[in-house]
Amino acid sequence: MIKFNEELHKYTLDDKELISVTTLLAKHGLSTNYDNVDPTILKNKAKFGSDIHKELENYLLGKIQYNELQDISKTAVELLSDFSTIESETMVYNDIVAGTMDFLGINNLNGEVTLIDFKTTSQLYMKSVSWQLSIYAYLANISVDKLSVIWLDKNLGSFVIKDVPFINV
Repeated sequence: MIKFNEELHKYTLDDKELISVTTLLAKHGLSTNYDNVDPTILKNKAKFGSDIHKELENYLLGKIQYNELQDISKTAVELLSDFSTIESETMVYNDIVAGTMDFLGINNLNGEVTLIDFKTTSQLYMKSVSWQLSIYAYLANISVDKLSVIWLDKNLGSFVIKDVPFINV
């Protein structure tokens, strides 16, 4: 059985530790390197992102209502209003690597099955998101029509949705 230790950000399958998708991407230079960022700033930004992500997760899992969301989180939820949820916060894995898909849904306007990740980074690193979502789709062994990211654009002060290119993995 797959388990995730949130504090350590570690996945285990039975007693075997798996590589997280984000660790795999970092190992191969496919994600952003934050080594030059002040550790205090990085910690605060990571906490902000984790808090927003947890709030969105709790909403999608029905643990909190729309009116309980922060205004900024409401902008992300509104972008999901055109989708019917298939799954959210679902772990995907094989015997080597694991990750957690934020949202998989069907676009009610065009019927496209869309895999979506939530990001609050100061910049949107499309190459990294593209690899991340493409690997998730591969691990889930699902047919996905579209990859997207719901990203907090700090210049606009709200979340925006952007298409993400597929990478054949």
